Amino acid sequence: MRKLLIILFGIVSTVSVAILLILLYRYATKDGGASYHSLPAESVVPLKKRGKDEAKASRPWLEKLAIKRRPTYSYAVSEMEIVLPLKKKPPHENIHRLILKDLDDYKIFCIKQLLERMHIRYAFYRKKREGVLAIRDSDKKTIQKIVSVAKAYDLQILLH
Repeated sequence: MRKLLIILFGIVSTVSVAILLILLYRYATKDGGASYHSLPAESVVPLKKRGKDEAKASRPWLEKLAIKRRPTYSYAVSEMEIVLPLKKKPPHENIHRLILKDLDDYKIFCIKQLLERMHIRYAFYRKKREGVLAIRDSDKKTIQKIVSVAKAYDLQILLH
């Protein structure tokens, strides 16, 4: 008896799932029935009453809109076109490399504070007791000032 009930339940559930899938497929492929693309022009109600001549003059675009079919495809996202005008080359930046030797934490802190106070763009890389300081877009006077201040902290500097 149990085997018969299990078999009967399996058959009923399989048939119901198959019917559901068929109905869903038919609904998905159906042409939309009463969508706004297939409405006749006469069913559109104007927002305000117009004269007969004005209504007849505006009718051709309305009829075209009513006849127009919706596309068979759709995008998952909005379509956007972006144009970037990249005709100008970016200006060339001068990068000066300073190699700092015999560094400790206090000296690194002082150099970084000096560069931030002077509003200088820089990059710093440290390897053991030696550091490389890359300074961008600075003139020679600024570089010489940095070198003189760094020497005041007893730093050995190589300019590249």
